[in-house]
Amino acid sequence: MDFCARRRTCAPVPTQTFLSMKFWRLAALLAMLALSTLAAGQATQLTIVAPFNVGVGAAFSMTVKAVDANQNIDTSYTGTISLSSTDTNASFSPQPPYTFTLADAGIHSFQVHLNTTGTQTIFVNDGNLNGNTSINVSASALNTTTTIASSSNPSVYGQLVNFTITVQPNGPPPTANVAYFDNGRFINTQAVNCCSGQATVSSNQLPVGVHSLTAQYSGDNNYVANVSNPFNQTVNKATTTVTVTAAPNPAQVNQTDQLTANVSSSAGTCPGQTCPTGTVTFFDGATPIGSGAPVGPDGSSLIFPSFSTTGNHPITAQYSGDTNFLGSTSSVLTL
Repeated sequence: MDFCARRRTCAPVPTQTFLSMKFWRLAALLAMLALSTLAAGQATQLTIVAPFNVGVGAAFSMTVKAVDANQNIDTSYTGTISLSSTDTNASFSPQPPYTFTLADAGIHSFQVHLNTTGTQTIFVNDGNLNGNTSINVSASALNTTTTIASSSNPSVYGQLVNFTITVQPNGPPPTANVAYFDNGRFINTQAVNCCSGQATVSSNQLPVGVHSLTAQYSGDNNYVANVSNPFNQTVNKATTTVTVTAAPNPAQVNQTDQLTANVSSSAGTCPGQTCPTGTVTFFDGATPIGSGAPVGPDGSSLIFPSFSTTGNHPITAQYSGDTNFLGSTSSVLTL
């Protein structure tokens, strides 16, 4: 006898309905477990996020996080941390010790400078948490740019010119030396000023012409060596002035007289290393008196003529010039 056929209320419950109820109960239980897992507990340690490779002296960002045993960030962490490094010259901003605020929400970033090359270890510590946290960061030597500037370009022979060699760093001030070259020929070395990154070279002995100057920076613990681009310094010939005197004046007919030409220049006073060389030719009017007389170390040139006629003789002296000095002609001396 079909009992359910006689009782309409005894309709069978579909199996799918039971399965659906079990599914949702299980899903709710799993969701509660998941929320319980995701909710951060009290911080138990600190973690550091930083780049593995940086340039020495260059600023980089380092982030410190306060996390619980499940590596969830403790947003209510307000502990005080200390920062240190195997690089005793390292700097941190803000400066440690640093106390987290609620506004940090468990995360704070620091600007760090490592000022010594090599692999350096950075330590973060909160005495109330589990031990030190550390990270290794490799600080590599930085590139520099070396340039040359001139106090006067073009210049003239004998003029004092100051050349400023600048080593432009990307970090702390550079040290060591620069060597400078003229057309590839080594001239000298100069120490780089540790504060300005500059070295100054002075010279008044560059010969006339175009000089291709270069500077080679030797490098130091923080910076690699490099060579500047060529700097062209143009040196022009120095101007000259000639004065002529006679002794005695007036001269006597058919008697030996002394004519003296003194050659001076914008390069300085003779005697010295910047004195003109070459010859001086004397003229009586348009007529040369003898052949060219050499200019001596003191810048003077002498001849000893005699005059066979009376009257005024317009005497001039003409300097020939040389590789470093321009020629010139004196004003007229009436003898």
